[in-house]
Amino acid sequence: MNIFSRMRRRRISSVEEAVEALGGIFETADLYGVTSSEVEEWLADDRFPQGHHLRIYVDLQERGCRVDLHGVFGLSHRNGEKVADMLVGESSISSGL
Repeated sequence: MNIFSRMRRRRISSVEEAVEALGGIFETADLYGVTSSEVEEWLADDRFPQGHHLRIYVDLQERGCRVDLHGVFGLSHRNGEKVADMLVGESSISSGL
């Protein structure tokens, strides 16, 4: 077991935490090809546009984050578990439950 597999994964449970984990407003805007004003709107609305959900989820996973699909994307816990199972096969880790 290496040091990275023993590290505790950061839990992301809100749009604000997700943007922070992605590097902040400007880095998130660059990453998704949008303006910083659009990212600020996401923060103000406390939601990501649907067209970005999968990419944001994958990017957060690649950064070692556990993503609460309900808190970040508004999915019900039941649907969040189904999505997580389809994506990584580990609903208890990916849905934050």
